[in-house]
Order: sequence, then structure tokens, then C-alpha cells
Amino acid sequence: MKYSGGPRPGYKTPGSSGADLCARIDHDITIPPGGWALIPTGIRVQIPPGYEGQV
Repeated sequence: MKYSGGPRPGYKTPGSSGADLCARIDHDITIPPGGWALIPTGIRVQIPPGYEGQV
């Protein structure tokens, strides 16, 4: 994983199964039901063939 500033991903509660990500934005974003948005997090990952990543 490569990281480019802002709050780092991390496990915020004991027993968490996944890391919490923070948005790197300077304004509020409202996503309507059924909508989508591209939200920058400041991380980049390279996933090898045969593996998957989930957000």
C-alpha cells in the first residue's frame, strides 16, 4: 500500500475485521440513495493476479 498523507487507515475498535478509511476532502458530500461518488482516500494498492480488494 502506498500512502499520500492525511489520516492513515487503521483499526479503530478491538476485533475489527477491516481498517477504517478517511476521506481526503475539504467539503461535505451527499450521496443520494442509489447514487455513487468517487471519494479520495490518499491510498493506492496494487493487487496481485488471483486476489481481490474490498472497500
